Amino acid sequence: MAATKNECIICSEHCPLDQSLDNSLPCHCTQNCTTADTCNKTHHPLYDGTVKRVIYGICAPAVLQPFLKHALANMPPDIKIITLIANSTLQAETMRGEIESMKAVDAADPKGVFTSKLIYQQIVFARNTEERECSHVGVRRILKKLSTEDDTLPPSIAQKCICVNGKRNTTCPRCKYLALRKNLESWLKRATDLHYIYMEYTGETLATLPSESTPSPSFYRACQNLLRNYNTLYDHQICHLDLHAANLTWNRDTSGNLAFKFIDFGFNRVYDQREKLCDKCPDCAAVDVTKLFMRICRVTKNPLRPWHPVEYPMFHACVTLLLSPLLVPDTVWNLTNHVAKVKQITLLDLATVPERDMVDLGSVDDATTAFLARCPLRHAVYGTPCARAALQHEAYNLLKKIPQTYCNIRQHLPLIWGRVCAIVGAEISRVHFAPDGRGQGIHLPDPVLCEGGEALTHTSEYSKIFDVFRTQFYFCQELDLRTVEREFDTFSLAAMILYKISPQDVHLRAIVHSQLMCCTSFEKNRTKLSDAVADIELRLQSMSCT
Repeated sequence: MAATKNECIICSEHCPLDQSLDNSLPCHCTQNCTTADTCNKTHHPLYDGTVKRVIYGICAPAVLQPFLKHALANMPPDIKIITLIANSTLQAETMRGEIESMKAVDAADPKGVFTSKLIYQQIVFARNTEERECSHVGVRRILKKLSTEDDTLPPSIAQKCICVNGKRNTTCPRCKYLALRKNLESWLKRATDLHYIYMEYTGETLATLPSESTPSPSFYRACQNLLRNYNTLYDHQICHLDLHAANLTWNRDTSGNLAFKFIDFGFNRVYDQREKLCDKCPDCAAVDVTKLFMRICRVTKNPLRPWHPVEYPMFHACVTLLLSPLLVPDTVWNLTNHVAKVKQITLLDLATVPERDMVDLGSVDDATTAFLARCPLRHAVYGTPCARAALQHEAYNLLKKIPQTYCNIRQHLPLIWGRVCAIVGAEISRVHFAPDGRGQGIHLPDPVLCEGGEALTHTSEYSKIFDVFRTQFYFCQELDLRTVEREFDTFSLAAMILYKISPQDVHLRAIVHSQLMCCTSFEKNRTKLSDAVADIELRLQSMSCT
């Protein structure tokens, strides 16, 4: 149903986003305003994501309003809703995977008990003139909300930019606000298909949850349900793969009981036209998401992410140190040298070795050092300095960051590091050395090598070793992505629970460490979530008796 030229869109004076055809569609903002309530911009927080723009409350072009009203007909009037808008012209495959995930999650949790319920979604196509004009009205309403001179703006955005020399800063609220406005303005200038998605607002993010000062049965039960609910999703072939404090929300019912919900399943299914074709999708293929993280996180350049399994940055550091001697043309690096280097780095105590000693350990031989120090390119062409000489140094700096980032699981780091070195070292021994012990060289183009610590991620050698590593680390017979993805999420869940556990709560901390953080066998991995649920139940029974 499209708005006709004679159809007047009545914009409410009470809400900066309201543009109802008949002034009867409540905005469903964070304050549950009705069409008659005064509603200002602080009721509509904004989030400018990598793919989606998120507005708290309803912002619906007239063409979608009849369908959205129908979808809301049987829902409570005080429900809070968020509007997600994505550029479907540029992000068609990304959004396709996310919508498939939303539908699968809706089937697994139809009542929205532990996930954000999908209410309605539709693409407004730019090639349809009436739809496009109708959608543009909606975007203009958001831009009106984004006016930079307004008394109803949140103080962090209304104040002048605090950035140095006028350069935009990704951490500055004002700069992020201006970037969001720029994104939306671009939609009005080009023929852009916009994907509108309406979902139930599920509560505050985990980062805002006050840490428990003492062990609480409510927190125990919430953690138990969190693990149990994840198992339900996994039984429906759903993994999350981006679980962190912003993608877990919390709320309390009228009795004060705590409950968690999962949101934003954008990495559950990712498609890429650059990957090989598959039978189910003629135009693109599903991406191995846990491998994708090794390409996009740039672990030597960006801060580590404590919700990602620690074995991933450990793998990157280990494979970099062990493969770098094989980058030298006509290398004389042999199997004896390699075995000695594996033993040397395995014995590293990441928490105590001084940085100077780590860098010294990184020097392999004079030939490698000399090769990495020479750059034949003129980097004025590429605009960035050559980083090849820092390749090994960056690997050791990465190892130095691990104990700081993963301080909550410090006791597990030596064992995990030892397993990483053993698996990676053995695979490189098997593949990259001839029967007589000579090393098989690896060629990297100069521009790639100049990236330094990230250079090896572009090679097939790195990718193949990573496949073997994940298979063996999780005790699979062959590469089983379902198991790999479950283990990825299990680590993230454990990290989030540890993030909020009371320091005095030794019992729940022990359950997380002994069950969720252990990786000792394929069978143990398969049951660790349900084992943790059972242990929490025993602890709850013990608490009720005291």
